[in-house]
Amino acid sequence: MVNLGVVNFVAGRDTVRVMTVVSLVLLLCAASLGAQTAVPTPDQLLDLGKANLRSGDVAAAIENLREAAAQYLGPEQKRQYIDTGRLDTLPQLESALVYLSLAYDKAGREREARETVMRLLSAERMGATFTTLSLGEDAATFRALAARLVPSIPLPVNTTAVAQTAAPAPTPAPAPTPAVDPNAEAARIAAAQKESDARVAAEIAAIQRSADEAIAAARKANDERIAAERAAIEKAANDSIAAARTAAEERVSSERAAALEAQRAAFEKSADDAIAVARKAADDRVATERASIDQAAADAIAAARKAADDRAVAERAAIDKAAEDQIAAAKQAAADRVVVERATIDKAAADQIAAARQAADERVASERATSADTQRASIDKSADDAIAAARKAAEDRVAAERAAIDKAAADQIAAARAAADDRVGSERAAISAGQRAAIDQAAEQAIAAARKAADERVATERAALEKAADDRVAAERAAIQQATDQRIATLHKAPTVRHQPTVEKAEAVRSPLSSLRQADMLATGGDVEGAARLYARIAATPDVPREVLASAATGLYRTSDYRDAVSAFGRLAPFARGEEDLRYYNAVSLYEVGDFEQAKKELACALPYIEITDDVSRYRLKIEQ
Repeated sequence: MVNLGVVNFVAGRDTVRVMTVVSLVLLLCAASLGAQTAVPTPDQLLDLGKANLRSGDVAAAIENLREAAAQYLGPEQKRQYIDTGRLDTLPQLESALVYLSLAYDKAGREREARETVMRLLSAERMGATFTTLSLGEDAATFRALAARLVPSIPLPVNTTAVAQTAAPAPTPAPAPTPAVDPNAEAARIAAAQKESDARVAAEIAAIQRSADEAIAAARKANDERIAAERAAIEKAANDSIAAARTAAEERVSSERAAALEAQRAAFEKSADDAIAVARKAADDRVATERASIDQAAADAIAAARKAADDRAVAERAAIDKAAEDQIAAAKQAAADRVVVERATIDKAAADQIAAARQAADERVASERATSADTQRASIDKSADDAIAAARKAAEDRVAAERAAIDKAAADQIAAARAAADDRVGSERAAISAGQRAAIDQAAEQAIAAARKAADERVATERAALEKAADDRVAAERAAIQQATDQRIATLHKAPTVRHQPTVEKAEAVRSPLSSLRQADMLATGGDVEGAARLYARIAATPDVPREVLASAATGLYRTSDYRDAVSAFGRLAPFARGEEDLRYYNAVSLYEVGDFEQAKKELACALPYIEITDDVSRYRLKIEQ
């Protein structure tokens, strides 16, 4: 034992001495930098957050625990999990999330507490760690808090907390020791120690001499051989690495440029197509709305014109009727006057004839001697002439009055009609101008509002499409960059390794698996929407391995994306024995999207093989009802 240990130590003595000096220098530098920056570690932040929570300083506890969780899940840890599927800081991360949930609950911030519990449940998918977490008595209420905030996902029992709450075992009494003489024992130990030291010193001296001689010879030969071999190996390795690196970088650069250019062109084309479709739809909607507005304006103007025309026709008919009534009344009055005047003229003529006859009779009587017949005839003729002249004068006067009455009536009718036409024209012009101005203004406002809404919709859709395209380009570029870096690192480490048939299969599985780990990291980090989108993309990937598809479907269920979860579970069907938990998740998802009959069937198949928890009982009651 002693000889072997000494030889091995001496063989690497110089190397150990150099490494020791370097280590001491690095430790001193690290201590100096730590003293200058004094940045707390995540463990210190976790302990400080626990202390803040116990002392009642909830705000400081939230700040420290949130920062500790962020450092436990930093970029290096995420890369480690994505590359290896292992997260060394998972226990510390879950401890920080437990106490952070309790701090949020004490602060009354239920939404943040629920999100933190969901992050813990997502972290459990990386590895079942909660059952063995070392939690204090101040975290005894966390399980009840998790059941209250996230009842749909049961939390396993923390066995450490159960063990801490159990009664402590009794301590056995120490066994009695026999009495010993201190002087005799000291003398015996001193003699044995002296003898042992002398023997060891002699052996060490002999071994040292032989070892020094052997080491000197071996060191010289080994140094020469190692120097030659190292020079040859380094030259060959450098040449091989340089050639492989150059070839890999050229190939990767060309592949990256081609892939990025093709993807960018595809994304830009899809974005342009989508924007063109949206713009055409908006233009069609604007044209349709403008046509409907123009039609409504034309209908309103036509209705207003028709109403004005109807009022003008009615007023003209009323004016015509009034004029006809006036003409009829004037004619009747003229006829009445003619009858009266004719009767007056006839009476005057009769009186004149009677007077003339009387005068003639008297003259006849007095002058009977003269030619009576001749005189009578002359008198009768003069009387008839006078009667005819009187009648003609009366008829002329009646005709003149009738013409004057007809002319006055016609003038009145023409004036009334002209006044009515003027009033109707002015009203029609006022109605048409006012209504057309109002209708045109309303039409212009409606068209402007429709155009503005269409432009806003087009701008929103264009921004959304451009953002989605940029996000896809960035994600694909990051994936290509990561794959390229991994390939370069693989080529640097092993440039002469030949591709085996299993490598292509491993590469086919690695991309969905890396995406699944990224989704788990997003869910653990609190980005539930981003995790759901990534889970959905994984579930929609063709020829994805069944275990990856099952994990993606479960992730969609846990992030409450039930519609995509139903689609993913549908790809998994039919379920095998031992996948009853997946059937239960599928039943809950079917119930949440409204497919109650299928949810009832899936639940009936899963219930005999799963644990009936409070959450299962609650959903069983909902689904079976």
